[in-house]
Amino acid sequence: MSRLIAAALILFGSGGVVWAQGAATISAPKDIAKAASAQIGDYWHYDSRDDITGHVVQIDYIVTDVTPTTVAVRAQVEGRAGPPGSMTYDSAWSVIRRDPWRFLPSDGTGILQRLVVGASWSFEGDSINLANHRSRRRSLTSKIIGREALTTKAGTFDTYRIETSWSARDTWDPTLRFEYTQTTWYVPQVNHWVKRTYTFRTDGLVRERSTVTLTAWGHAQK
Repeated sequence: MSRLIAAALILFGSGGVVWAQGAATISAPKDIAKAASAQIGDYWHYDSRDDITGHVVQIDYIVTDVTPTTVAVRAQVEGRAGPPGSMTYDSAWSVIRRDPWRFLPSDGTGILQRLVVGASWSFEGDSINLANHRSRRRSLTSKIIGREALTTKAGTFDTYRIETSWSARDTWDPTLRFEYTQTTWYVPQVNHWVKRTYTFRTDGLVRERSTVTLTAWGHAQK
């Protein structure tokens, strides 16, 4: 898998934190919005841009199965041969599995089920690489900064802007530290983000910088 595609899956594969350990701060009721539930057939098409090289690929995501506790999503790079990628989320869009990684209890990034401007939360969890059995301990903080109007190829949206930062340490080698920052522009009616930026650092140096932007989307036909 190319570096850009891997980064795009990270940008897409981050989910909600209804179980987060930190308590959210609730503001005025008028700021509260609730995300829709995922349905089989829901889809989102994105332009995924490597912000270091400028290279762009198109990736299609579609919900393939839904249970009371999980959502399965297929990811296909347009024009690329080979099998699509797959991810498993909990019902709040927290990543449970994205091969080769398994997240316990989930990956900890993403979207509160009740969106409140000013809400913040924290999380700690583990990730295990099922290919080499190495593991990482993750800690995260997120905050809903405010509401912003954002226009993409898919239209103009009233978004919630969420700032997230998280770090991870390799449990086999504690000197290895991984740092991530992410900004998400989320729309409850779309039940996903219309834009997300991602920066990855090790040793204090930028290794990856990417952006995904929504170009089309749709809900399952009833």
